[in-house]
Amino acid sequence: MWQQSGIADLLALTALSGVLLARSIWRRRQTAGANALFALVLAATLWAAASFVELSATRTSIKILAAKFEYVGVQNVPPLWVMFALSFAGRGHLVTLRRAIALWLVPAAVIALAVTNELHGTIWPAVQQVTTAAGTSLVFGHGPAVWVSVTYAYLLLLIGSVLVVATAVRSATVHRQRAVLLLTAVAVPWAANVVYFSGINPLPGIDLAPLALVVSGSLLSWSACRLQLVGAPVTHDALLMTLDDGVLVVDEDGQLVDINTAARKLLNAPDASAGRPAAEALRNWPGLAEHCFTKAAVQYEAILDSPEGTRLLDVRTSPLRRRRGRMIGRLIVLRDITEHEQTVAVLRQHDRLLETVSRAAELLLRTGEWQQSIPTILAQLGEAVRASRAYVCHTRLGSDGEYRAVRVHEWCAADIRPQARDLELNDMSMRQLGLGRWVDLLSRNCQVDSLVNELPEAEQHVLSGHGIRSLIVLPIFVDGKWWGFLGFDDCARRRHWTGAETEALRLAASVIGGALQREHADQALAQGGAKLQRILESAVTAIGTLVETRDPYTAGHERRVALLAEAIAEELGLPQERRHILRIAALMHDVGKIGIPAELLTKPVALSDAEFQLMREHPEWGATVLASIDFEGPVAEIVRQHHERLDGSGYPHGLHEGEITLEARILAVADVAEAMASHRPYRPAHALEEVLGEINAGAGTRYDNDAASACARLLAEGRALLLWEGAAPLPDWQSAKRR
Repeated sequence: MWQQSGIADLLALTALSGVLLARSIWRRRQTAGANALFALVLAATLWAAASFVELSATRTSIKILAAKFEYVGVQNVPPLWVMFALSFAGRGHLVTLRRAIALWLVPAAVIALAVTNELHGTIWPAVQQVTTAAGTSLVFGHGPAVWVSVTYAYLLLLIGSVLVVATAVRSATVHRQRAVLLLTAVAVPWAANVVYFSGINPLPGIDLAPLALVVSGSLLSWSACRLQLVGAPVTHDALLMTLDDGVLVVDEDGQLVDINTAARKLLNAPDASAGRPAAEALRNWPGLAEHCFTKAAVQYEAILDSPEGTRLLDVRTSPLRRRRGRMIGRLIVLRDITEHEQTVAVLRQHDRLLETVSRAAELLLRTGEWQQSIPTILAQLGEAVRASRAYVCHTRLGSDGEYRAVRVHEWCAADIRPQARDLELNDMSMRQLGLGRWVDLLSRNCQVDSLVNELPEAEQHVLSGHGIRSLIVLPIFVDGKWWGFLGFDDCARRRHWTGAETEALRLAASVIGGALQREHADQALAQGGAKLQRILESAVTAIGTLVETRDPYTAGHERRVALLAEAIAEELGLPQERRHILRIAALMHDVGKIGIPAELLTKPVALSDAEFQLMREHPEWGATVLASIDFEGPVAEIVRQHHERLDGSGYPHGLHEGEITLEARILAVADVAEAMASHRPYRPAHALEEVLGEINAGAGTRYDNDAASACARLLAEGRALLLWEGAAPLPDWQSAKRR
């Protein structure tokens, strides 16, 4: 039933090699183009295997059946070659289902005719049996359908080859080597096929093309192993198509030849946009379409209305040129910068607000003329947060036991009606007015921050009647007692106040409270300079406490650092005046954290690099807030430098030993020691030995040697424990040592 020959053995080897090559490609099927190449190799393998059966079989019926299977392999090779060539050229996205069906119309028809040839004879009208040295074989006549299929196959082979050649011309060396090997692997079997159909075949009845597949398989195997053949399209499909930026490629004729996934999403462009004229595909974006035809590089920002809302795009158009300078198209890159610009806008507003608070602190804490300064401050704060109205209300407890609020100062935008003389809102029981909940919240140092339509019905009734749509009200405390509140109304829009706005306005309310406290002190002790200084320190402490209230895990940190820093300064023999300035700076050294989001301060795990970078800004922000206050010494500069290190490894400016003030060096050591001794949400407190180890290890390199030695003595001898007795919670190791 079977006959053996060297040619049959060669065909069997070809089929086996094809199976192994297909298996290797299948393992990389996630790579763009791998599926098409896998199917192409399988089709060629089927061709070789069927040829082996045809040549080896002795029965004519089996030979004819094998010939029909050959047609299945032969007819699938050309369209699969085109599909792989498109992927190789970076055009894999052009292969849609509709186009694939069109490619297979002729091959499918030819296969159907081959299977049913006995009914019509359009594939082979006659079959003749011949015997050669290779064995007995069949010589098939060629019907009209064969010549149609041959013409179509050669046309597809030509198209695929042109794509590969064009890609090789404009590609790097490795890609060119792949292209040459691919073209050779395809050309060899089809050249043998031409010989078969030309009538000059040296082996009648034997198609030489399957034999030539031995050469093709070897070339493909070598290319797959040495040149990473199936990795060729990765640079386009896997990289370009997964870029976050939108990318469009327009050729020299204005045709949109490529558009990646990000661009389709940004522009809401259908999959069919590629291959169409750019002016037509981008007709909804005339500005973008216009720049598709500019020869120079262009960069601009564009506003885009998309299904996801208004987006801001950074558009960059660059010409694509050949090596000799001839322009062959244009590359357009679209970057969505909406979130970036929004973040920048928020940061700018935050900076403006902090600057406003800083000016308020200068006016109030330096001059003490709060009654004269508050109108200007309210106007600046109201404009900074884009409020409709800003006001200060003083609350007093009446004889009936009810709190009454009097609006003592008010600022209104140009089109907003003042309320300072509105009897309904002035000197009337807050509880009777429907604002009893405010008394409970504000007196407990809590704010009222809400959209009006989300407030209780009684509060809505009062506020909405005055056109207020959202508001924020912050308590003002003087001498530890609730004095009143600072409020901001928005009558133009419903808004949620940002965390940055809330914290900055809380700081403003605290500054106003400090000014009021100072005013009370001026009135009570006009000649009491020492008392006034203590009150100023109380205001400083209040501001430091405000920072601590945002982070319960660092409660008491500023006070303990101040006590330890002052003790170190005394150990070093600093005069009382310098120790006093150091104490003020220590009490406020973390005031810049008012600009850090609260969720970062209380994060239960270590910060990310980006979050830590934001945290590193707090010394500069603190110095900015304090710079305009007329202290008796360089408080702002000490605060700015308290995270600097002698070796330049600190922040925010990387200063070295000679550039850092002695007070800042002392504060740095005290800050590190207290921080290590205290519990944090992301770690427990360090043992005494660990704290001493860090201080001693850094002495003379990171930390001032004298300050580090003095700090180590205070800790080791237990004197720090006595200093911190009134600033609980104490570190566990200190409590244990005391017992």
